Amino acid sequence: MPAYVRKSSIEDEFGARRTPGGAILCGHCGLDLADRAANPSGAVNVLYVDKNHIKDNRPHDVYCDDCLSSWFPKAKIV
Repeated sequence: MPAYVRKSSIEDEFGARRTPGGAILCGHCGLDLADRAANPSGAVNVLYVDKNHIKDNRPHDVYCDDCLSSWFPKAKIV
């Protein structure tokens, strides 16, 4: 089953829904994607496991660029 990824930014994706501590963790390595020192671009990769999840906006998890390319190299960008 192919994975689907939507490239976004922390502000666009989590602007009003951040955790109490403000951390947005990569689903594999645990990098705090909301920390501008660790993630200067503010980029986030939102992973979906099914096309219906894309329509319903039900992401599986979020990943940094390194983990996405390592663990999901064949993910289709939507």
